[in-house]
Amino acid sequence: MQTKTTLKNGLIIANFSSNHEKFNKGSNVAFTFDDGSTLENVPLDKSKRLSLQVLDKKEKSICGRFFEIKKVFELTDVILSELKNLEREVDIIIVPFPMLQALKDIGMLGKCYTASIDRQTGLCSSSEFCTL
Repeated sequence: MQTKTTLKNGLIIANFSSNHEKFNKGSNVAFTFDDGSTLENVPLDKSKRLSLQVLDKKEKSICGRFFEIKKVFELTDVILSELKNLEREVDIIIVPFPMLQALKDIGMLGKCYTASIDRQTGLCSSSEFCTL
């Protein structure tokens, strides 16, 4: 599996945990960039191992007639260890948005970004990456 690649502009990027196989009709490609480069899916077992823990915080609404559920995403020691190792090897690590938010919450964005995807073409930008 090629979950790391070098874009035509020289940036070395990695797919941290995304497995888009079921959304991409069995294709092993998770991300396709506007320069023709691709990043493959992370194997499903590794993707699950690198998933955030999700907690639900339940609170009564202001009117008191229903409950609001707030999703809280927590990083695991496995995620933090893998990120530290990967940061030594690449320029950019593509992570899911909730992970980016969780990393920002602890002040550890480092080389982590989300892909900037063109809504018309579905291609990821090879020169623009999203942060918080």
